[in-house]
Amino acid sequence: MKNISRIILGILLLKLLVELIDIIIHFKSIVSFMSTAFENSNRIIHLMFINNLISNLILLSLIIGFLNILKKKTMIISKWIKFPILLYLNLFIFFLIITFSNPKTFELTNYYKLILDSSLLISLIVSYVIYCKINTGRLYNDNRINVSSDIPLRFKNYIVDFIIILYYSYYLYVYFFYLGKEIDFAIIFSLYSLVYYFTFEILFKQTIGKLITNSILFTNQSVFKSIIIRTLSRHIPLEPFSFIFGKKKRWHDSFSNTELISENK
Repeated sequence: MKNISRIILGILLLKLLVELIDIIIHFKSIVSFMSTAFENSNRIIHLMFINNLISNLILLSLIIGFLNILKKKTMIISKWIKFPILLYLNLFIFFLIITFSNPKTFELTNYYKLILDSSLLISLIVSYVIYCKINTGRLYNDNRINVSSDIPLRFKNYIVDFIIILYYSYYLYVYFFYLGKEIDFAIIFSLYSLVYYFTFEILFKQTIGKLITNSILFTNQSVFKSIIIRTLSRHIPLEPFSFIFGKKKRWHDSFSNTELISENK
């Protein structure tokens, strides 16, 4: 894992260098463009500015996290790394949608960045999945606490994930609107929600909300089948309130035979 950490840190520093070079080359045009956009209250530029800020904060957090790993003798992936990895994956999914929805607007440099981001993300996911396999094995066997019926915890998970999905769905809605494509916001939100939950739970058995509350999925059945059923079940009408109807577990837990477990309740 130490060697993987060195490779990932190298890619992170390379990405940081590419970002800095890009800013230096286009500095004057960026400042002029941004000042005009903010004066005219251009929503898409505001969202781009926020997204770039989030992306750079994630990059710095990952660099700090992997530098910390290389300084230590033991391999411990802290939330300095876990949290930005999941955020980075979400940004990457969003960037893929933006890129391929209107490829004519992207220069060749954007595709070079896409290749760099892809290699970085694959490295991050591989290292994190290996770590999760080791860590969750210990969690399942030694300290398994079922929190499926913990409504306050589930509500925290839901709120965090809902805000992330809502923000990026709104960004896509505004982006498509400026391209002249009027797509209903509810459709964008539903599709992004499907992609978000399926991708995170199939790869990590966690969403960003679950990571914050230190909870993770558990199932004795096929993970792929369970996650598909779980993801689709979320879109049943009144599903968020399904714990009211006789069971403490929500329908997407019951139908997929999954549980939510945690180290600390």
